[in-house]
Amino acid sequence: MASTVPTDKRHFEADLIRSDAKAALYLVFAIVAYVVSLIAIVSDVHWALRALSVLLHTISITVFFTIGHDCVHNAFFKRRFLNRWVGRFAFGFLFHSSSLWKQVHNINHHGRTNLKGVDDVWAPFSPEEFQALPQWRQWLERVYRGPFGHLIYYQCQYLFPKVMLPLQPETRKHWRKHFFDSCFVLVFGALLISLTLGLKVLLNPDGSWWPVFLLAGLIPFMLWNALLSFTIYVQHTNPDVHWFNRLEDWSHHNGHVRGTVDTLLPAGFIPLYTDVMRHTAHHDDPTIPVYGLTAAQEHLNARHGDDITQFKVNWREYWDIVRACKLYDYDKRCWTDFEGVPTSTTYYERFNLPADAFEADSRAGSMV
Repeated sequence: MASTVPTDKRHFEADLIRSDAKAALYLVFAIVAYVVSLIAIVSDVHWALRALSVLLHTISITVFFTIGHDCVHNAFFKRRFLNRWVGRFAFGFLFHSSSLWKQVHNINHHGRTNLKGVDDVWAPFSPEEFQALPQWRQWLERVYRGPFGHLIYYQCQYLFPKVMLPLQPETRKHWRKHFFDSCFVLVFGALLISLTLGLKVLLNPDGSWWPVFLLAGLIPFMLWNALLSFTIYVQHTNPDVHWFNRLEDWSHHNGHVRGTVDTLLPAGFIPLYTDVMRHTAHHDDPTIPVYGLTAAQEHLNARHGDDITQFKVNWREYWDIVRACKLYDYDKRCWTDFEGVPTSTTYYERFNLPADAFEADSRAGSMV
């Protein structure tokens, strides 16, 4: 596809300069939405207003996550110290340690996207690996990659074991560098709980406690976890997106451009979320702020054409992805079902390459 967009990097970056004012506006929105929705939830108001407040509360923590994510990439604000401290603050609402997130996300995931053994974001088992798993883990993988897996995937795979406290072997041995941020998360979480309880006593002292637990805590948090799981799933899982298990087969182009999905939403109701889904641009250059990703993605689409996989979100195509992407055959380079039967085209077929041209293609991609 011939590019109709200037590909000069300086021209491109000039259109995507970070804005502290714009970043601050999104931060203020998240804070106000969180506080207003929390007050409505703990107060004695009509059930319909409470329901709307739960939705607003979920939206606010989703925006906090987006802000924290961008700050840890040093992308949201111009100033590094703002990114560092606002990132900690925003992630505090989600019980995420910013230093642990940096290890799991910036270093592991962005360092070698779609390279098995390094990137573990929705990393598929091979048919042989799946058969070697104990039955309980096979069952859990079937749940994860089924219609309701998003309800539990992120909490089980990331939140509690990896990004709250340094519990994993790779982070335990470096616990000192995560100590401050982990303490920050625990203290911040205690303050949030105290704020919620204090507002409840002040505004609705005679009301029941269980609606506060459900509506201000469990339900918004579960909804956000499910949305995040869905988001990272569709950004990295598709029959046209392929994985690698050897470093020599991986390249920036294969991992970040061919290995991510430009996801198009029919409508946007969460601030910044439609931009978040233009994911190839974020992987190509993680320093681009989220509010500049749509323009960056259009630039990439014009430059790389069919190498970029697009997914226009709709239920029929989503279920096609869920049915096709269970396991990945790293020898045949295609997706399979849980019995090992191929369910997608191979890497070579997807990019119109001869089967013996893989290494040459990877070298060419690394120079793009």
